[in-house]
This record gives sequence, C-alpha cells and structure tokens, in this order.
Amino acid sequence: MGECVSWWKLRHSFVNTTRPSAFTSRRTEFFGVQNEGLRPDPGRKYASVTFCTYRCVSKIGGTPLPPMALVTVDGGPGYWNPHPGDNPLGMLTGELIPLCQRRGLGRLPRRIGVMGISMGGYGALLLAESRPDLVAAAAVISPAIWTSYGQARAANAGAYASAADFAADDAVTHAAALARVPVRVTAGHADPFYPGVRALARVLPKGAVVDFTNGCHDSSFFTAQEPPSLEFLARHIAPADG
Repeated sequence: MGECVSWWKLRHSFVNTTRPSAFTSRRTEFFGVQNEGLRPDPGRKYASVTFCTYRCVSKIGGTPLPPMALVTVDGGPGYWNPHPGDNPLGMLTGELIPLCQRRGLGRLPRRIGVMGISMGGYGALLLAESRPDLVAAAAVISPAIWTSYGQARAANAGAYASAADFAADDAVTHAAALARVPVRVTAGHADPFYPGVRALARVLPKGAVVDFTNGCHDSSFFTAQEPPSLEFLARHIAPADG
C-alpha cells in the first residue's frame, strides 16, 4: 500500500501488505503488526517490520504457516492511545481495517489477529480490548505498560494527556475485555516494563499464554519471540477447513 495520509492522525503513515503466493480468496485473515517502539524516523519504523513479514510467510519450527496476509503499519512517534491531535487507534479501526476489508482481508464475519512489540504491543492490546468484535487473537512482545499515570508521565510526558486519559486506556484495568480473545504475552525478566507486564498477567482472563523468560527490552529478545507469536496467531485465525 505504501505511504498513506491518515485523517485520524493528520499525517502520513507507512503501510505494507504482504500476501504469500498460496494466498487465496478463502483466506481472508490478516495480521496487523504494530511498530515496536518510539523512533524519530517513521521510515525506519516502517522498515523494522520487514523481518517479521518474512517470518510470517516462512516456516515456524519447520512447519509452514497457513497462507495469510500480513499488514504492517507505522503508528508515528506517539503512543497508540488517542491523544490531542493524534488518534492512531482511530486510524486502525476507521481507516486501515476497513481498507483491508475492502481488499478482501479480514472480511466479516472473520476477525483478525494483531501483534505488536513494545509500544506496538500496548497498541495491540488496546485494539483488542476496545474492539474485541474485530480481534480473534492478540500476541504481544514486551508491551510498554505502565502501572500508573505518574510513572508514565515521568518516562514520557506526552504519552497520556491526563490521568483520566491514562485510566481510559490502561491495558491492565480493561483486561477483562479480553475474555473471548486468546492472548499471548511475553517479556524478559530484565525488561524495564516487566513490572507492568506482570501486573497485566495477573488480571488476564483464564487461558491466556504468559511467557516470562530471560531477556531485555532489545531486538534480540523481540526477534526470538516473533516466531512463537506468529504461530500463536496463525493457530487462532486460520480457517478450520484449511
């Protein structure tokens, strides 16, 4: 799709769609993969998901994934929650997903899989919690989750406009909305967001897959966790009839 203008974000967003050669009209699912973190250059952010694109159309543990399309999107330099002058969540639900549905991806009644890394992991959770009617499964890697508005503001003053905004979009507070959405969440023990992810894990609905292991908040951990995350999504959104 290339570079698009988002009216929700009032800026350009980078969007990439990959369809494996085995993709057919019967396979209408797609992965929405959010960017992995704050970066000053949106072009770099766009390029950073190309490895994950390769993983999607390749093999996991020697077994090919079901043919599925992968849609990646650049969310910009801010967090994925709506805030003054920027609404990346609205861009997903009001622009990107409808656009993909018009092109035969994720068409109702099928739901989509979402995945994100770091800030994008928070965005994937936010989308799944706010629109569980759209999301069949969510896999998040090292999600950037704060345990309080004060903590978030101290780290990034622009992440939330107010304490009320933080409460409205707190992934931990609203985890019960994931009752019918299979979730996989992973983080490393040395990740600075580990306390927030543990707080989330304690309130996730029964059946959620939580994987805490050795690792930091870095590309080596993210890369290692992409294959099992993609496999988790494939298992939950691939059609039963093959």
